[in-house]
Amino acid sequence: MRPTLLIVTELAPVPEIPIGRVLSSDATLARRTAEHLAERPGTPTLTLTKNLRTWDLGQGKLEHLLAHEKEEPLGGESLEHFVTRVLGVVAPLAEAMKQGSAEGAAVVVADGRVASLLEGWRRAGCPKDGTVDAQALTEEAPPVIVLEWNGSSFESPSAEPKKENAMRDYYDVLGAEVLREMAQSGPLGFDTG
Repeated sequence: MRPTLLIVTELAPVPEIPIGRVLSSDATLARRTAEHLAERPGTPTLTLTKNLRTWDLGQGKLEHLLAHEKEEPLGGESLEHFVTRVLGVVAPLAEAMKQGSAEGAAVVVADGRVASLLEGWRRAGCPKDGTVDAQALTEEAPPVIVLEWNGSSFESPSAEPKKENAMRDYYDVLGAEVLREMAQSGPLGFDTG
């Protein structure tokens, strides 16, 4: 298995693949999802961080803040701060994956806005300078974003997943066997039958 970084939204189904590390927001739903994943055999590390909490827009409007990335809204944070905060913890994890210094996949668990930011970073090619495709912040994030290191760059086996094709995207990434298992399980992998 190539070095893989999975970005999942809270409560999203996660494939039964070897996981070496789980990095999660400390917010309740993300934390619960991460704790469940950390119970899998062979998952040695769970790290909770406030740096993966959702973007605090305060009294700002999304469209305005996207156009004025350094502007800090009343009671919130600027886009620039949000990007720096999130990538400050995710980029080093991606770098460790590139170096092969992690066993199993690394999983980042966060809310939809953080996942949308990371989808924008993926679309931009996961650059070290923190450039993101801001359009992704106006869209609903896919439930699972897969980044595989191919030796020279991160690639996503399901580039530009579309909400209406979510199951096909899972199939492309995970295969039919994992899909059958996910269909028989609830959002956290609990048996629903």
